[in-house]
Amino acid sequence: MSLSVIPPPYQLHHWQDLTHTFYGHSHTKSYSFGCSYSDRQGIHSADVFPHDFDGIIAGAPVIDLSNLVSWRASFFPTTGTPDSHQASSPHSSGRN
Repeated sequence: MSLSVIPPPYQLHHWQDLTHTFYGHSHTKSYSFGCSYSDRQGIHSADVFPHDFDGIIAGAPVIDLSNLVSWRASFFPTTGTPDSHQASSPHSSGRN
């Protein structure tokens, strides 16, 4: 199976095997580093595989994606959608 179809949190053991094959010995430490959406996977890895990492650096992970999308949509009554007649511009207040 191609690694491109395996979700990143589940690829760790494949990469550990590859590292062992390439360097001739196993790793001594394992860290995950990411930011935004990619580090959402880091949070998932910490939850599902808590003993696989010595540390996880999670910079601004998108954890509650559903709430983020609905929060963004809550601005439409004020700002309008990009194609609406009430869409804000640098020269308008965004109000009707």
